[in-house]
Amino acid sequence: MNLLLLAVSAQGSVPVSQLFATRDPVDSWRRQSMLWRSQLSEASWAALTGTLITEPCTDPHTRDPDVRLRLIPAHHADRPAWPPAAPDPRALAAGPYRHHEPLSFQDLYRTAAFTHDISTLHVLHALAPLARHLPTALDTYATDDRHTRSAAHTLLALLDPLTPTPFAAPAALLDLLNALPPQERTAAADILARFLFHAVTHQPAAAVAVLDQLTSLRAAGSRGLEATTWLILAQCAQALVGHPDTDRAQLEAVTARFGPLAPALDGGSPLQRLQCLLTEAGTTATWNAVERPPGAAVLVTALGLLHQVPPAKRPAKTVIELLRLARDLDAANWLAEHAEPLLSALGPDGLLRLRPTDISWLRPAVRNENLLADLDRIRDCWRRT
Repeated sequence: MNLLLLAVSAQGSVPVSQLFATRDPVDSWRRQSMLWRSQLSEASWAALTGTLITEPCTDPHTRDPDVRLRLIPAHHADRPAWPPAAPDPRALAAGPYRHHEPLSFQDLYRTAAFTHDISTLHVLHALAPLARHLPTALDTYATDDRHTRSAAHTLLALLDPLTPTPFAAPAALLDLLNALPPQERTAAADILARFLFHAVTHQPAAAVAVLDQLTSLRAAGSRGLEATTWLILAQCAQALVGHPDTDRAQLEAVTARFGPLAPALDGGSPLQRLQCLLTEAGTTATWNAVERPPGAAVLVTALGLLHQVPPAKRPAKTVIELLRLARDLDAANWLAEHAEPLLSALGPDGLLRLRPTDISWLRPAVRNENLLADLDRIRDCWRRT
């Protein structure tokens, strides 16, 4: 150990392949370091790991994985985000790649549990949901000019509102998602979409770029996205309409991809398809972009989708948005026929989603005295002084 410290101090950095005559310097270093760990006290081990640091590298001649040791510089801040191995330069041009030693989360857990490594168990416990649903994301990497990051790292970086990582390169982000197996890809895209929904107002220009990538045929075609994810993306597009910091032409191209023929809706439930239709009706920009058929045909389609949903499973929000769509389409006859039964099925709690401005155009379509009284009470709630 002392000889190692002297060698590193003299040369600045030393690859492990120069220290051990072995075909696998990474494994040799792992074994040697574990031997030292077993022989040193906590204080001595902390001193050693606070003096030397390892970095992944490759042998310049064989291109085999190696480990480089160097002294930790003064005022060094630990950066636990560096990847476990530097990729072959040929892999950089090929896009995302799988690490040459796939991670076995279960083996890692067994080792930590057997050695009673509490700190590692804490980290594994935190990562368990990600490892269970997106195991490939843990060891799938992409490299740009400055950084190498795994898909899991990129998804977890979404938790930090200050990081530019998720939106830095939307095309590269999509490449990373597409490198995952289909089931993991759809789950990862859904996580990204849900984050995007909450980030559109904070980073609108970057959000449009990511939305453009996620709604492209490359991402959404061939059942690439779930209908639930597509609905969230439709809500993102609606939220960006009229924002001064968005690229209008790019957003128009995005909104045009929604509508009844969107590939992501092929496997969607009637409720999901209806909710997507109503989301498109949220702004004139999105409604115009999707080119839905004339109003009467849209309402027939919407009501048909609603009738496929059991009454007990119909969200009050969806029913009320359907009624508002009929109002926007000046479908007075449709409202006269359908408003009362739809409102009656909501119950008192569901009616509380109505706004006072809804009462004036709903009252003419309602004849039931109890329901009229409920509507009047809603209006009175807003007129209290």
